Amino acid sequence: DTEFLRVNTFYPKPGLFQINDGEQIVLVDPCAITAWQCFCDVLADSSIVKVLHACDEDIELLYHFLGVEPKNVFDTQVAAAFCGYDFCMGYQRLLKAMLDVDLEKGHSRSDWMQRPLDDEQIRYAVDDVRYLLPAYEKLSAVINERHLQPVMEEEYARVLADIVSTDFSQAWQRVKEAWKLDASQFGVLKALAKWREEKMREKDLPRKRVADDAALMALASRSGWSIQKMFEVSGLPAYIVRNDGEHILDMMTEAMRQVTDEKAPRSIKADPLFNRLKKQLERQAHAFGVEVKMLTKKIYTEAVYRQLVQGKTELPDMISGWRRPLYQQAVQAIQQG
Repeated sequence: DTEFLRVNTFYPKPGLFQINDGEQIVLVDPCAITAWQCFCDVLADSSIVKVLHACDEDIELLYHFLGVEPKNVFDTQVAAAFCGYDFCMGYQRLLKAMLDVDLEKGHSRSDWMQRPLDDEQIRYAVDDVRYLLPAYEKLSAVINERHLQPVMEEEYARVLADIVSTDFSQAWQRVKEAWKLDASQFGVLKALAKWREEKMREKDLPRKRVADDAALMALASRSGWSIQKMFEVSGLPAYIVRNDGEHILDMMTEAMRQVTDEKAPRSIKADPLFNRLKKQLERQAHAFGVEVKMLTKKIYTEAVYRQLVQGKTELPDMISGWRRPLYQQAVQAIQQG
């Protein structure tokens, strides 16, 4: 497990690493270590299973802090979803359900950068890995019995791919009101959202320290911008305008030149067809023995819905691996009435 700080930066800052190898529990102070090669070797060794719970942020931290892609990762949260437990079950709830262990979670927002750590922090940190291996042993037995190891590997590969990806072309989906824009404005928003993702990584800043969603919508929905006018946009910091204003103007101009007829989709939750698709996906998830939220992702389900609206039956390429046949069966069931 890892503890970290992520307040004024985009990348998490490590505060503590907790390791349980089955024989002892060790707390590692990342603020006091410079030689990491032996630890990186373990993370990259595909013959050693690394057990984590809800691993996304932990893996992101390890990747950006140490420059290593951990191999052979077993996520107990994902495994639990394939073993009949609720999707996204927190560590505390999972231990109670599986091992009847009551775990205190009072220090989840503690200051892990302070030194020395107090006794309660240390006790909390130790408990966070004390029960990981017993949980792993129970869950892995079910995963192996159901021959779901390839599915677990797929899920982790997706997590890692998202972390290392530099494709931000779909970043506009973070902006909830994008559907209000016409095609020209939407093209500008897509360019701005992509720029924001790149800038925040380049400068190691949270999104709102680059530009918030309302600022992107304001820039995209109006024309005739100048540097001076941009200083008046709420949610667009002045230092961003000073340093990047000219680039933003050029970027918006270029986006308007390349306008297409594409628009962001409206909310589709009230459409009976969308709800039929969701019902069929619930049936497929139940038949497969997995929580429906583990099967479905908003981006996948909405993409399939748009295909159905257009009378198309083929699935988008983004839906792959174990999910693809389940989505295909849901689509076929809708076609057959």
